[in-house]
Amino acid sequence: MATAAQTFRPYHANDRAFFLVMAAAAWAAILSGFGPELYQHGRGLSPFPDWIVLVHGAAFFGWLILFTLQVWLIRSRRLALHRSLGLIAVALVPVMVVLGLVANTAAQRGHFLAGQSQLNFMIVPIMDMVNFGALAGFGLALRKRTAAHKRLMLLATICLLDAGFGRTIGVWMLPIVGDGFWGFMAQMFLGYDLLIVIAMFYDQATRGRVHPVYWVALPLLLASQLLSSTLYHAPGWIPVARYLIS
Repeated sequence: MATAAQTFRPYHANDRAFFLVMAAAAWAAILSGFGPELYQHGRGLSPFPDWIVLVHGAAFFGWLILFTLQVWLIRSRRLALHRSLGLIAVALVPVMVVLGLVANTAAQRGHFLAGQSQLNFMIVPIMDMVNFGALAGFGLALRKRTAAHKRLMLLATICLLDAGFGRTIGVWMLPIVGDGFWGFMAQMFLGYDLLIVIAMFYDQATRGRVHPVYWVALPLLLASQLLSSTLYHAPGWIPVARYLIS
């Protein structure tokens, strides 16, 4: 028989507020990062990107809307509707992964042809899609294991936030930490790593232990971040990225 220390309570009274706050943090990261850019596009101050990039952006905003709605439905105890809408996520996850990879390629090709090469950065969205697809996929597969499911879906959403954090925290940190190996990691990933650490502290505070999902996911995410920074700074990555956009 499992002891009290070994079991993990799937529900806690504060979960209803915590996951809603995390959804709000995700919106804050994305809107603060992309809001000024969208404003410039809307005012005609800068050109809109390629249509595939716009479709990609719409899909990712759709994911945030769905994630927030699902959190709200759980908060409102509308479990049947929550499960029904989960079918949208099943279809949306692979679409987002494909769109993310295709839009990344299109955007980098456009920058390259315009003489504004950012090919070294191409690895970051690629790793984002690998992480998102894996975490969301496992989250959907484990949807009957409530505690693991909701944490995996939260982690999958957090993995999409580095683009927003990079445009806000990253820009602010660049003069301080530079663009070296560790500086780049801090610019891109410190924001979403802090959200994961907060989620782990929340588990510890409410359950007396951290859910195993975090102990498995965090080292893997840190490894992907190290790989991203390694390739970002590696001259050998540029020919590979150039081949990918050809």
